[in-house]
Amino acid sequence: MIAALVAGIFFGGRAIVGLFSTEPTADYSGQGSGTVEIEVPEGASTARIAEVLVESDVVASTQAFLDAASGNADVMTIQPGLYAMRSQMSGEAAVALILDPTARLLDRVTIPEGYTVARTIESLAEQTEIPLADFQAVVDAPEQLGLPPWSNGQLEGFLYPATYDVTPDSTAGEILGAMVAEFNEVAVETGLEANAAAVGLTPYEVLVVSSMVQSEVTVERERSLVARVIYNRLDQNIALGIDATLAYELGINGGELTTEALTTDSPYNTRTRVGLPPTPISNPGQPSVVGALNPAPGDFLYYVLQNIEGEHLFTASYDEFLAAKAQCEAAGLGCG
Repeated sequence: MIAALVAGIFFGGRAIVGLFSTEPTADYSGQGSGTVEIEVPEGASTARIAEVLVESDVVASTQAFLDAASGNADVMTIQPGLYAMRSQMSGEAAVALILDPTARLLDRVTIPEGYTVARTIESLAEQTEIPLADFQAVVDAPEQLGLPPWSNGQLEGFLYPATYDVTPDSTAGEILGAMVAEFNEVAVETGLEANAAAVGLTPYEVLVVSSMVQSEVTVERERSLVARVIYNRLDQNIALGIDATLAYELGINGGELTTEALTTDSPYNTRTRVGLPPTPISNPGQPSVVGALNPAPGDFLYYVLQNIEGEHLFTASYDEFLAAKAQCEAAGLGCG
């Protein structure tokens, strides 16, 4: 069973706290009894893991666990997730069990917003140790993943970025299927299909816009503003000029685009082609979808980076755009 962590963390079956010794160096003896589920948080130190074990009465004191872990380099490899431990274990037994792969109930995998399908499956392969080839095979034949009928058979844009719980025996297909299922839920929550017509596009086209918004924005409030620029330019038959679309097709970062590359004859070159690129260019998060469905009011046609915080100037004036662009270049913000 795989589930996205979108509203809190699962702590099922955890033992009641409060039965352990208050002695700072106390230690239980033996292997313990019963089953206690504990969660190792993301980025937890050995000391924090010890605290979690004490809170669940797995070990009697943090020092008991730390003493047993001392000198054991494998302790540094403990991953975040859920583990099946036992109640009232010795520190030594607890160290041995938490390092046993069979004790790990769930792994967590996290995919940030804006990853492409290619980058997503590379990250999943690294996080799960499932071969990349397994993920690629599913990507090459995504028919069984539960894509919506309007997906055009394309997977890009539909692998929803979030944190997911996976079991040790999860398959590549199950993980990617869970990501598509989470996208479908977000599509319902945002009214993607129902509200696309309000901006004059199909649901798939809104997803394409969402992915471009995702690539252009780091400041939350600007998502709807970038969407407005895109729609205004589409309405006026002006090329979008979003270099991230061409960078996507070429498999490079936008900063790596050369002057020569920008002349590439491609449907993803939104400098030379009017209209949307043929597919999404990443897997956007819910805020970008909401921004695409709810563009800000205004006649903006241009935006220019203003500062290192990622804020942009939005304007309908070409002269103001050129002046802001010159300031951006002078500040070395990468607007050339």
